[in-house]
Amino acid sequence: MTRLALFDHFRFVRSCAPARIAAATAALLAGAPLSLRAQGTLSDQGFGYPPGQLSTRALGSAGALGETDAASPINPASLASWGRGGIFFQFAPEFTEISSGGQSDRTTSTRFPLVAAAMRVRSNVTAGISSSTFLERNFTTSSTVEQTLPGGGRINTTTTLASSGAANDVRLGAAWSPRRTISVGLAAHAFTGRNRVSVSATIADPDDTSTTNPFSPLNETRTLSFSGIGVSGGVQVRPVRGLLVALSGRHGGTLRLSAGDTLISRARVPDRAGAALLFEGIPGALLTARVNWEQWSSLEGLGSSATRAFDATEYSAGADVAGPRVGSRVLLLRLGARSRTLPFAAVGAKVRETAYAGGFGIPLAGDRTVIDFAAQRATRSASGTNASERAWTLGFGLTVRP
Repeated sequence: MTRLALFDHFRFVRSCAPARIAAATAALLAGAPLSLRAQGTLSDQGFGYPPGQLSTRALGSAGALGETDAASPINPASLASWGRGGIFFQFAPEFTEISSGGQSDRTTSTRFPLVAAAMRVRSNVTAGISSSTFLERNFTTSSTVEQTLPGGGRINTTTTLASSGAANDVRLGAAWSPRRTISVGLAAHAFTGRNRVSVSATIADPDDTSTTNPFSPLNETRTLSFSGIGVSGGVQVRPVRGLLVALSGRHGGTLRLSAGDTLISRARVPDRAGAALLFEGIPGALLTARVNWEQWSSLEGLGSSATRAFDATEYSAGADVAGPRVGSRVLLLRLGARSRTLPFAAVGAKVRETAYAGGFGIPLAGDRTVIDFAAQRATRSASGTNASERAWTLGFGLTVRP
């Protein structure tokens, strides 16, 4: 890369420019996984971390309620349970600590992962629209290396890698309930979003005490955009009293990765299939179990040849129960557990995540407003590496109905 000739007025310049900067630049801009030290976290490998497209209520059950929850844009048949409709907003920051080789680092991700709205079109038809985070890639990490020059002397090279942005899923769907025991849903998806990725390097002479740095910095920045389509469908059936069975799937179309007007690569939006059982036979309690499969390997062609993606299966179980009264209101309590594989490899190994969650909901104004809170504790690890990750995700949700 010719721009690595940063110091034209110094004869030792080209030998000083670290080759790893060029490699990191190419890999980062192409969406390839970098080393754990460079990439920042286990969960941000490849094209990023999938929050799960879960509402705060579903997050409080560690995803177990995702297949049957009205605000979660997973099964379009669940739109029928919106009732008279409404609007949902979510804020979900994550606080992550990664440990590797006896060292640790912390990072915070600020997310607004879901906005959803629905309305009843007819007595048995509900339509809804939502925008949710599909993959998120936000990190900044720096490292400094001291180098000895061939002719003597030393320099310190500080390399900073950064990425910000996400791929989002905009869904427009509808659910039809021909009978009280069955709901059928269909939806169209548009995948869009941007990643702004950059690498920079500054070089300084540690023996130079002056305030003027004669070395010119290296800066490379590129904005990548996503565009793709998909369709999904689902059904919810009550075969017997107290039991709900939910099934859903998504079929992905072409997903394009572009820089400005230039098409870089194309792949396919991952197909997905999910199922859930919800038991309502205990008064005041919902018990649920869910399985979800996603064909993330279809994204391998979107990045460089170094990008490895794995199909992932997710298992979760949880509960939503009526808790104690707060004044005249009943507090809704949730808890759950989840195990899944994340889409992208870290140093060639699968990243596995185990999470435990809990939360509560407070209905206000005669159920016209619901405030939800959730907290999830996740641990992540990759076999064959000495890295591990722990994260707290907090969810704050607001539902307003007319």
